[in-house]
Amino acid sequence: FQVAPFNHSAMAVQHQPSLVAPPVAVPVVPAVPAAHGLHVPGTLPSPSSGQSWKVAQLASIGAGAVALRRRWQSRSRRSLRATSAVEKETPWLEIAGAVGLALLDIFKGPPEESTDASAPGLKEMGKPVMEALATCTVQDVRSGETLEASSLLASGSTRGIFFLTHWGDFNSWEVAQQVRTAIQAKRIDMSSICLVGIGSKTSGAKFAEMLELPPELKIFTDVSGSCYSALCFSRGALPQYSEQLNPYLRVFLMLLGVGSPGTIRTVLGGYFGDRSLPASSTAWIDDALRQGAKKGRWPTSVPDMLGDWKMLDLAEVGNGVWDDGFGKDGLRPFELATIRLQNMVGGIIANWSDLAPEDSELLVQQGGVVTTKKGEVNYYYRDKGILTYVPMEDAIKALQ
Repeated sequence: FQVAPFNHSAMAVQHQPSLVAPPVAVPVVPAVPAAHGLHVPGTLPSPSSGQSWKVAQLASIGAGAVALRRRWQSRSRRSLRATSAVEKETPWLEIAGAVGLALLDIFKGPPEESTDASAPGLKEMGKPVMEALATCTVQDVRSGETLEASSLLASGSTRGIFFLTHWGDFNSWEVAQQVRTAIQAKRIDMSSICLVGIGSKTSGAKFAEMLELPPELKIFTDVSGSCYSALCFSRGALPQYSEQLNPYLRVFLMLLGVGSPGTIRTVLGGYFGDRSLPASSTAWIDDALRQGAKKGRWPTSVPDMLGDWKMLDLAEVGNGVWDDGFGKDGLRPFELATIRLQNMVGGIIANWSDLAPEDSELLVQQGGVVTTKKGEVNYYYRDKGILTYVPMEDAIKALQ
């Protein structure tokens, strides 16, 4: 085997620009020992101009492939980082797991917790109620006067505050309707309590007008919900994912019982009734039915299903429409469900734009009740979710 002599003239071959690949970095080949009469000073041999052109083209293709590979790897790393950031921002798997676990318990009743001085919420505050409310303000829905929230209890005359949810929520409507009836029956001294809701002053005034609450009853609004945060009331369904989940979606989940234990059971109770309840616990239903029908909230009449199916005016007969079929004791089937239908259709939905808070995050904020005796908190209750609000009989006892 014999190697041909190096052709130095080939180095002078000029290639056409259109055929020459862009310059690329070609690794320098170390000098080959002068064996067989060959010495190459740091370059590859080029026996002919055609072979030199092929070598340049192959080197160019190789360099281009390396560049494309590096670019693809760089983009892949950026894509992985972006995907990881999105997954970290919206942990859908965790959210689905939390929803799934909650749905397993939707038919259970609301959890019970202490409501006296040892209430968990009071411990979470880590400070007295008066001190917690000292940094919060409320506004009178009628006069527009702004007050420090702690002053509501500091006067001595007010012993209980019913913290409603926002003005367009089921809880606010039913609690206010029960308070109204208790005041009329003189079971609650109106001067010893006040109502606080979430939303604007205008919304609060609209709410009071629609339910015909006594003008002497003190009603305030907390625009930002600061009192509720200070008192450690529930933030509704999945508050840890508030940045990822729309508040309206969270309200829907609460209607299914997610973050709102006892809601489904309470809803079904409105249809099936509870014959064990005393008359004092159901008196508000007759009052609310009549008041709602007079204000034109649908349904204003129901058919006499046990008679000639004649439509009966609820403003006149109230909950007496169920007397013949179910007797007069306890909560009768469909009785409470009819009230909720009135509140929802003729009250909340029909006036949603006037009642809903500006900050949609407050749609899921829950309320509660705080009462005092001799300057000390003797009753603290926080709502568990939609329709799982304070038992009115318990609140009335705490105020006595």
